[in-house]
Order: sequence, then C-alpha cells, then structure tokens
Amino acid sequence: MKRVILILVFALSNFCFSQEKGTKQINLSVGTLSSNDFVRALGFVATSPIVSINKKYGYTEENDYKTPIVNLTFKYAIIDNLFLDADYSFQKTRKKSLKDDVIMGYSSDDYHSFGFGAEYHFLNKKIVQLYSGLSLGCTFQNNYSDFYKSENDLDFNFHLNAIGVRVGKKIAGTAELGFGYKGLINLGVSYQF
Repeated sequence: MKRVILILVFALSNFCFSQEKGTKQINLSVGTLSSNDFVRALGFVATSPIVSINKKYGYTEENDYKTPIVNLTFKYAIIDNLFLDADYSFQKTRKKSLKDDVIMGYSSDDYHSFGFGAEYHFLNKKIVQLYSGLSLGCTFQNNYSDFYKSENDLDFNFHLNAIGVRVGKKIAGTAELGFGYKGLINLGVSYQF
C-alpha cells in the first residue's frame, strides 16, 4: 500500500509540474565566449604571417572592446517536456589599428546569429527545471573598417546547451552551460505562458 501511494505521489508531482504541450517561453539572456570568439581567435592564428608583415611596417592591432552576447529565444512545447525553439543572438567586437602607438583607425565585426532547435526538460519540479538542447543555424558577420572595403560573411553555426536550469514559475532566472553562438555561459530571465 505504501508503494502504491508513493508511486501515485511521484507520478502526480511530475505530471503537475511538467512542461505541458502548448507551453510557451520567451527568454532574454547574456552570454560570453561564443563560437564566433573561438573562430576569430583561430583566424588570428591562421593570419599571423599577415600580422607579422603589418608589424614589420609598424602597424599593430589591439582589441578595443567586445560586447556580451545578447540572446532572445522563443520556445514552444510540442509535447510534454519537449520544446522547439527559435533564437537570435547579437555580438559586436571592435579593434583599433595603431602605428607608433597612434590610433590610425578602427575595424569592427557585428555577429547576427539565427537558429532553430529542440530542448528537452528532463527534470521538472515546482520551481526548478533542468534541460538540454541543440540549435542549428547561421551567423551573418558584418565587418566594417577604416582601411579596407567592408565585408559580409555567412557561416553555418550551432549551439549545444549541455545543461540549463530555470528557477521560478511564470517569471524565472536561467543559467546555461554549453558551446556555440549563444556563448559558453548564459544568464538570463524567462517568461512562461
């Protein structure tokens, strides 16, 4: 008898607090260390001979600033605990070019990433949810420079959310750890309806 009661309590608690079909969420978060940052770092290594030539002629490049990654995501539960999502991420970086420690100009990159994916909520309690997900998409990179013609680039991109936590009911805080265009670490706020 105790087992039956325990099983019923467990089953009902999961049913009552699950992310039911038709649930919607809007998330706004900020992240750091995106896949775009890693690609840019690898690109710097690949172009180091060009950097050496620039140094030979007295030019150097320094990072001026980088904004956090701003993410906006809409999620819809197609079945209990399984969400489909669409998201947008933005990040801006700027470098300054120097000659003899005098700023000669700037170059900047804007990264606009769009993705579609799925997310599974594997733990749902009253105010705590744990989830993982994967999104596939693309990144538009707009490059502006004082020295050369501006360029645009379109690349495949992704985001793997290894583990995420949502704490709250309708309005909640979120924290995620993953890799991709949203960043390695994300903190944000979520509204569920």
